[in-house]
Amino acid sequence: MTRELCIITAFSLLTLLTALPFFAGENVWTTEGPWGRVVVTIAIDPLETDTLYVSTELGVFKSEDGAKSWLPAGSNQPMTDTLAPILIDPVCTSTIYGLEYSGALFKSTDGGLTWQAANDGLPVGPEQNILKVVADPVNPGTVYAVRDFYGHNGEIYKSLDGGAEWFPARDGITAPFLHELAMDPLEPGTLYAGGEWDFSYDWPCGFFKTTDGGAAWEASDDDLPEYYYYIYTLAPDPMNRNTLFATINSDEASSGLYRSTDGADSWTHLNGPGYRSWARIDAIGFDPQTPGSMYAAWWALWDPARQCITSSVSRSVDGGVTWTVLNNGLPPCTLVYDIAVGRSDPSALYA
Repeated sequence: MTRELCIITAFSLLTLLTALPFFAGENVWTTEGPWGRVVVTIAIDPLETDTLYVSTELGVFKSEDGAKSWLPAGSNQPMTDTLAPILIDPVCTSTIYGLEYSGALFKSTDGGLTWQAANDGLPVGPEQNILKVVADPVNPGTVYAVRDFYGHNGEIYKSLDGGAEWFPARDGITAPFLHELAMDPLEPGTLYAGGEWDFSYDWPCGFFKTTDGGAAWEASDDDLPEYYYYIYTLAPDPMNRNTLFATINSDEASSGLYRSTDGADSWTHLNGPGYRSWARIDAIGFDPQTPGSMYAAWWALWDPARQCITSSVSRSVDGGVTWTVLNNGLPPCTLVYDIAVGRSDPSALYA
């Protein structure tokens, strides 16, 4: 049976066709678009599995044929610098949230045809960066946003009405800056948040967990490095309860990929997919049908000949313990920012 992998790179979509399972050296990526667009985030409709959305510097694009063709998602997009995360509501999949790096949040309830602002209660303006939005997998309209406000404490916001109104939900978080937020897809009300170091005041980074929908947060960083500077990625495993992956920037010996199998009570430092354990990992995606099968996009070494960094994509079939590189045909100087695995056909990989 012919298998298909699709990878969205920093500038376009690549497709990989292979007649065999994923073995190193047998994958060749080919380009499919959207052409000439810097693609940062990817979202696949959990019900209409051939429908994808990508955020670019020119707005949100939508495909309804498995990434073979693309059109702008709506003619009235208000986003002018949409190079930021998008989210499909897991309960009502026609509802899409789109962010601007300026901090504004917009919402569509008709699959991207029309968009409205959804900022009431959110700080909007210079240096008010809403970095990510996540949605409760069970309760319609319950969404969370993480803000990193330069010079002040980061913030978690919560909405119970699909973004019509927002209120703070960070009680117990002591980190000055917040960077990452993740919802546990198997435990509604459980979220994880990670920050970054404040070098000006020597304030620690911090990793936090809530089990009551953000009413109270507690530190959950036992077994993580004593000093770390940045949490790049938080990725709860949708196939294994209480399993969570985090990628951390610390010193060379301590940076890299960490895994918890007890809901962040304890952590194990894994080798990671990179040639070096501390390689920066920007995205993690999971096979929705095979437990332990996952993908990671990470920054490879500096290419002195081309004067650029090229991302690498790797696959693990044992829960992140060992990895196989899947790079054949990936163009030089390509930076991969996100990964999504096909829901109905997990051999389709978008990155």
